[in-house]
Amino acid sequence: MVAATEAHAGTRFKVSQRRSATGKRDLVTMVGLALEHGDRRVVADCEGWEQLDLGILSSLIRCAYRCREYGAAFEVVNLSSDLTGEVRDLRLHGRLGLAD
Repeated sequence: MVAATEAHAGTRFKVSQRRSATGKRDLVTMVGLALEHGDRRVVADCEGWEQLDLGILSSLIRCAYRCREYGAAFEVVNLSSDLTGEVRDLRLHGRLGLAD
């Protein structure tokens, strides 16, 4: 499930563990649409992401890349310390835009 809310600060997407392959692609599409509409800050709220899912991780990395292409900020919030550690272990934290 992907939900987007727009605010003056940009667009915020909720990332959930319960998502199909189509939902994962939808996340990248929605971020692209937000960027095309002029948003320059995108926030991925990962509170609903409970365990490592490479499909979700891949989608988030593609979103971060799209944001960089547009010169927009991409921020991941509410990512559990366990998932943060797993992303770091995979050496993908830089691609996701997580601080070192």
